[in-house]
Amino acid sequence: MRVRSQAVSTILLALIGCAFEPTNSEPPTWYPIPGVFVVPGEQARAICGPILQQWAIAGRRGVRAAENARAQHRACMSQHGWTDQTPKDS
Repeated sequence: MRVRSQAVSTILLALIGCAFEPTNSEPPTWYPIPGVFVVPGEQARAICGPILQQWAIAGRRGVRAAENARAQHRACMSQHGWTDQTPKDS
């Protein structure tokens, strides 16, 4: 009976975890910001990568925490010369 109870608990925890995944879990496409010193993309992603891990963890704590982590990641990338906004043609 105890094994069955543990199995049910595991399934419930998995379902609850899936329910609180960040809504926009796909990483955005990054573009260099024109006229700004740009750190190479791989280096910028490595520097800002730990924030993405926080984003995944924060998604399980709620939407507000996930949005905060995403905003921190965007700020980190912009400090290194990258934006997730499509560049406008001049």
